[in-house]
Amino acid sequence: MRSKLNIRFAFHPFSRKQLQVLFWWQVPKYQDKFAIICDGSVRAGKTVVMSLSYVRWAMMQFNGRNEGSKAWFNCNPDSPYHWFKLQWIDELTKKKAIRIHFLMKDNPSLSKETLERYDSMYSGVFYRRYILGEWAMADGLVYDNFDREKMVADIPKNTVWEKQWISIDYGTQNATVFKLWSSFKGVWYNNAEYYYSGRETGCQKTDGQYIDDLEDFFFDNRLERRDVQLIVDPSAASFKKALRNRGFGVVNANNNVLDGVRFMMTQMNQGKMKWTEASQHTIKEFGSYMWDKKAADRGEDAVVKEHDHCMDADRYFAMKVLYTKKRKNIKLRKEGI
Repeated sequence: MRSKLNIRFAFHPFSRKQLQVLFWWQVPKYQDKFAIICDGSVRAGKTVVMSLSYVRWAMMQFNGRNEGSKAWFNCNPDSPYHWFKLQWIDELTKKKAIRIHFLMKDNPSLSKETLERYDSMYSGVFYRRYILGEWAMADGLVYDNFDREKMVADIPKNTVWEKQWISIDYGTQNATVFKLWSSFKGVWYNNAEYYYSGRETGCQKTDGQYIDDLEDFFFDNRLERRDVQLIVDPSAASFKKALRNRGFGVVNANNNVLDGVRFMMTQMNQGKMKWTEASQHTIKEFGSYMWDKKAADRGEDAVVKEHDHCMDADRYFAMKVLYTKKRKNIKLRKEGI
């Protein structure tokens, strides 16, 4: 039976660094080395050539006469206090390892358009890690790419919304947030916002009271329950149950913080998410949502859990509506390295 996969390999000539990886254990000055580490930016041509290098070594080494072992490490940068950075990259001599640092320019198969697209996808610490290939600490503002002039927009005239969602971050003492997201010509606008904090007002609301407010939110924005679903924090079990009992359509949010932050930054940079003057609490949070310095000192990426309620709701929306997984069983055409 013939395979349904349409696979075509069109290999470009190897770059100098790729050739180094392919033959590293045969270089006289490296023959006493145990490991090779290839780190650096995304799409730099590390993975395929590392695999080929390992297969070459295995075929040459295990021919019935030779013994021995070597290690191949391939990674993108993280915190400068990550265990692999401290225990391997900073200890190359002790580990008997060599390191070859890659950037996208070291991958000859990438077109100018591909390089420019990836360069525009990341910002802040993720740009330093995934484009510049640096082991950079996550510090300062999380969304340091937020540009009010570009990302806070007026609603286009004569707009007819194509699709709408509401993302919700739920709190008891902490703030509860409803964010209305509306799509027009490939751009999602946050055109309405509800924000209530029991801690700030000194008066906590019940689930039922929040749902009453949500019904008012629907009425004020001329929304129909059959058309608009709610994306809700997966940990808010009682609130979700109460919402369903009142006839709202509810889906669980994806609460992976780091993946969500990284993905949302990409959508912001590509102009797929915009805010309006109605997003007043969100705009404030963009200027105060910070990386956790204490966590960074431990080699961990974490955000400070303050001034994050609108940020969480926006991340829920991005990961549920804009994020798409790669489909399986599709025709695959592979070019380059």
